[in-house]
Amino acid sequence: MTFKDYIQSHRSGDFSIAEVGYRELLRSYPDNYVVMHYLGLLLCQTGRVIEGKPLLDASIAKSPNRFEFLQNRGAVNFLEGKNEEAVIDLRNALSVNPSAIAVRVQLGEALCRLGDIIGGLTEFQRTLTISPSNENALRGAVHALKSLGKSSDGLAMLHASEHSFNRSREYQLLKSELLIDCGRFSEAEAVTDDILKRAPDNVEALLYSGIALAQLKRYSESVDKFNRALIHNPSHTGALSNLAVVLHRQGRFAAAAKAIEQAVALDRTNA
Repeated sequence: MTFKDYIQSHRSGDFSIAEVGYRELLRSYPDNYVVMHYLGLLLCQTGRVIEGKPLLDASIAKSPNRFEFLQNRGAVNFLEGKNEEAVIDLRNALSVNPSAIAVRVQLGEALCRLGDIIGGLTEFQRTLTISPSNENALRGAVHALKSLGKSSDGLAMLHASEHSFNRSREYQLLKSELLIDCGRFSEAEAVTDDILKRAPDNVEALLYSGIALAQLKRYSESVDKFNRALIHNPSHTGALSNLAVVLHRQGRFAAAAKAIEQAVALDRTNA
């Protein structure tokens, strides 16, 4: 088999075949930085980052401006939560190929993780000038606008891009979240009700429905939605904390205190 065959095995998910091939080639050609890179990438993809990352680093040291090398290491850093390193690699990759859509979207996501929401939004918007219907960029831009307190702008963008999401469940959940932010609670409840008709156990739809119903002062229905969400996900702190608020409004103080204690305990566990 040739290097191209091993690459094809790698891309097809036949990692064991690809790894054996890469290692054989590297034994014969220890300075081949391309083989070195793809063996490093495979190792990272299969959870062996400690062994794989130095190979990525070594290959980039030998070929610092190779687009796919920078893209791959950037993606590995992103998945490892090393966002500052990911930003550097992804920006360097874009300096080689500015039209790389997936790289620009991932750069936007990494910037948002670092708290640079405006920088992330800028990258999503740049992506949309190249690919106006890119769902990942649209999603990122809408979430960034929400984080900046501009949910109405996010809602307008979502509405204008409705065809790109094809009215998916994700689109409807995001729409209901933004409608709640904008104080349009009846509309949000209608959207979540539509989701729950088709997916009655959808936890996020139950959560948003409960929030909207609480704002409409339909407290008993709201409590029911939060409880249903908790049946399917007992550790959902959002459902617990919102349930506590509604129970308190109903004057059910002991039950409210119990719900908030559970939410706080789970937050400590997950911290």
